[in-house]
Amino acid sequence: MTYQKWVEATRGKVKGSWNFHKHLPNFDFFVILSSFATIFGNRGQTNYSAAGAYEDALAYHRRVRGYRATTLDLSIMRDIGVLAETGFTDSLRAWEKPYGIREAWFHALMERAIEGDMKGTVTPQIVTGLATGGSAIATGIDVPFYFDNARFSILSRTGIRSVQSSTATDSAPTYILVSQVASLKEATATITEALVKQVAKMLQIPTSEIGSSRFLHSYGIESLVVIEILNWALKEVQAGITEVTGSSVM
Repeated sequence: MTYQKWVEATRGKVKGSWNFHKHLPNFDFFVILSSFATIFGNRGQTNYSAAGAYEDALAYHRRVRGYRATTLDLSIMRDIGVLAETGFTDSLRAWEKPYGIREAWFHALMERAIEGDMKGTVTPQIVTGLATGGSAIATGIDVPFYFDNARFSILSRTGIRSVQSSTATDSAPTYILVSQVASLKEATATITEALVKQVAKMLQIPTSEIGSSRFLHSYGIESLVVIEILNWALKEVQAGITEVTGSSVM
């Protein structure tokens, strides 16, 4: 990203918001529209995310000084806005229905933000549409990349236990299930069980025919299957395995 592209995306929001704050500080309400991408940093749009982060910080800056201010960090808008007009990419389409905001919901959010800002009953920053560990499992979306960030560790575990008690348990990413156990022994058993199921699925044989103590080559596993196992481990276990040899065991 060039400096020019950075400036093009940030200048309008930064200068515009600051001018309102500096020259017209005592509004009855001061609501700024930002994006939930500001919270986790949208890949390929650091300039966009940075501009939103500035707006969030400005809201806190105003509140500390006794002025009104609230930012709405909006998630995907389903029926109005640029995405609705130009179409959703594959990565966003899965998020559209479970986490997207309808126009009527947006109006309700704005009304609540304005009312709360005037009365001082809402926080300076309102975030919408962030997936939790439980909701990600329930909706079937890919594990959000921001779960890799330790700052979101609580969010990644939120709702997991309630989902595990339902029929959606088997769809939980393995690394999330591992985060719920209390010992290394339990973690090993959880990963082994998941790996057995995955290998059985790849080879199209019952899990009862997979022995965790047997060598992988004894199942006739080819190089392409090995690559699939490595990719599965990276996604499901969050483990970067560099090599699987013929003498490897479960």
